[in-house]
Amino acid sequence: MIQLWSLPGGSSDGAADFLAGCLPKEEWHLTPRGGTARLECGIFVSFSLLHEYTVNEKADRLSLSSPLADGAGGVVLEVLSAREAVLLDIQTGAEWAAFVEKKDGSPVWEKSRPGSLSVGYTAKDGSRLFLELEEGRLKNRSIDGCTPDLEAYVISETASK
Repeated sequence: MIQLWSLPGGSSDGAADFLAGCLPKEEWHLTPRGGTARLECGIFVSFSLLHEYTVNEKADRLSLSSPLADGAGGVVLEVLSAREAVLLDIQTGAEWAAFVEKKDGSPVWEKSRPGSLSVGYTAKDGSRLFLELEEGRLKNRSIDGCTPDLEAYVISETASK
């Protein structure tokens, strides 16, 4: 999953100048711009952010905050099922962290000019994901070079009416 934000600079509409997120209390292997974990339910998760972040530990979760530098922010999230992990000979969170670190698939973030933001990412299954915004609007999205057809994708019944 990839999500990008590109907000106009100097916006006075009350928009936040940071991204906020929560992680479950697990044994996380954190890096300056991301992290990995094996969750209690058996799935493996990794995330990468465009910018560094801070962590505030709460009783029931980890709260993260990452700045929207010049209005730009982004996150890449990958989830691996227990079955997929077995096929990769991954059983622990530490093994997942090592796999993610050595895998040549870190997100490639690019801000070629003001108002433009893109990220390319190679998922663990080899799929190549790409997302690009221009002036805060979708310019391009692709999976393995093909534009996905999202017409039939309904987020919720009320959102589609």
